[in-house]
Amino acid sequence: MELGWIDDAQDHISEAAVANSAVKRIPKGSLLFVVRGMILAHSFPTAITTREVTINQDMKALVLARPDLGEFLLRSCQAARTRILQKVVRSTHGTCRLESKDLEQFPLAIPSLAEQKRIVAKVNQLMALCAELESKLRDAEKGAERLAEGMTAAMVM
Repeated sequence: MELGWIDDAQDHISEAAVANSAVKRIPKGSLLFVVRGMILAHSFPTAITTREVTINQDMKALVLARPDLGEFLLRSCQAARTRILQKVVRSTHGTCRLESKDLEQFPLAIPSLAEQKRIVAKVNQLMALCAELESKLRDAEKGAERLAEGMTAAMVM
């Protein structure tokens, strides 16, 4: 869920397992989020499905009547991460969880569709810029490491 879109998973479920269990199919364009697990100690993973999926009991899905709102809701949840994580409770054995009632009552502002599209476009532009800067920073760090290794090697000689 790190990338924001789910199109495949490590684990898969058979048709027989779906037919013979309480598992429900989650349609394409739904918003997924983790509601139980130690990751909630520091992160609130969210993603949009790009195909039909199933989920386990550690996740919830918001099936959108308007899938065109999906990316805005995804970005809104990502932006509200700190406020959402304040709602996390720990069980006696330490497992983190978000209560459904807390998520259901969590306020999110929903502007007009045109404004949502403008916001998403700007956020995506800024995220691309951040990714580019992170890449340049990694390249600079590698260059500094090579320089330090070269200087160390020159001193030994």
